[in-house]
Amino acid sequence: MAQRITVEAVTKKPRIFNNQLIWGVKTDDGTWYSLYVEDQPTKGASYECIVTENKGKDGRTYFDAKPIRPAMAPEPAPQSQTNGAAAPAEAPKPAPVYTGPAKIAWLDWQTMTRAAHAMAMELEPDQAAVSASNPLFDRSTARIAMVNTIMIAFSNGKLDLPDYSVGREPGADDGDDFPL
Repeated sequence: MAQRITVEAVTKKPRIFNNQLIWGVKTDDGTWYSLYVEDQPTKGASYECIVTENKGKDGRTYFDAKPIRPAMAPEPAPQSQTNGAAAPAEAPKPAPVYTGPAKIAWLDWQTMTRAAHAMAMELEPDQAAVSASNPLFDRSTARIAMVNTIMIAFSNGKLDLPDYSVGREPGADDGDDFPL
């Protein structure tokens, strides 16, 4: 059943279970929930969650809360008239909540890694040695930096998997003719 949870207190550190971060949060009625989110919740943030109730071996009842929507920022406090005084600085906004699956499928990771490596090899190839006195110009450092950047963007949800459904393979000319 979907339920709105508004955070009143939060634990200092999360627990990690099955590669998921779980934060302990307390609501205004004193109930503690295990909230499955990546970033530490902030006081006043609201989450629309699927809540499941579990009975522990000790007889206690535990609540797991898995968000179905991103957190909503807390309501700002009403500002009083300052009669010409400088307005107080705005509080920093909480980081967006990652709402995707907790894990990236291995096949998706492999696909993106192969595509990133193929693109890096195309854009940063090694130059062959011209003579014995002029050794190979190694661009492996530039390639791995490019692959790392792509994989970080992919894992943060900034990039989608490449679309090979139209018969293109990594590095194949797609006809966009953009100058480099």
